[in-house]
Amino acid sequence: MNINEHILQIHGKATLLEPIERDHAYKIFIEGEITDVREPSNDDGTVDRIYIFKVARAEVTDQLGKVTKTRDARKQSQKMRAIIKREWENLDNNMDEETYYQRRTSEIMSKMIEGEI
Repeated sequence: MNINEHILQIHGKATLLEPIERDHAYKIFIEGEITDVREPSNDDGTVDRIYIFKVARAEVTDQLGKVTKTRDARKQSQKMRAIIKREWENLDNNMDEETYYQRRTSEIMSKMIEGEI
């Protein structure tokens, strides 16, 4: 089947830490993750691939360069997993992601028990 279009569909919200102004132009940086990929039929032998993106946090920049941040909506455990995933991606190893995550969280918990953290 041929893919007609690749579409990013953004879901969620971000809680601003301070107010912004109505009727002003802004640039928005968003961070989150793709939580689903859908391929609905176009009834002509093609599909559209839709990537569902869930917002975790954002930064809003006005025309003068002032940045307004948002609260990170993820739970602490989700943040920890994202940090460990980023760490895993930057390593040159043959370990799969889940094994690395289990090993790293075990190391962190051991250090906590021993009072090193």
